[in-house]
Amino acid sequence: MGAAFGTGGALVLGNLVNLLQAWWLAGLQPYHLAMLRPISLALFVAAFQWGVVRYLDGPESLVIGAAALTWLLVYPVALVRFGLEAGDRALWGRVVALTGARARL
Repeated sequence: MGAAFGTGGALVLGNLVNLLQAWWLAGLQPYHLAMLRPISLALFVAAFQWGVVRYLDGPESLVIGAAALTWLLVYPVALVRFGLEAGDRALWGRVVALTGARARL
């Protein structure tokens, strides 16, 4: 347990040092308010996923498969339902153009 806390603390401290260096030396700020939307959607989908998996009874592989399937089905639908940003729409348009898919948002 002590090694896990030590490793976690070292990782957090290392990432904070990297963040401060990027801000101090290059003036970069990697975080902005637009990141809150996908994070909040992910938390919503995780809560939904927990609710689904909580009532499953069976082998672990079945529960893990149901959790993965729930995430893969609900998160993209939630993202599209709550609207994609301009950059995400441009990326989706490129994917559709490159793959020849017929799906449009």
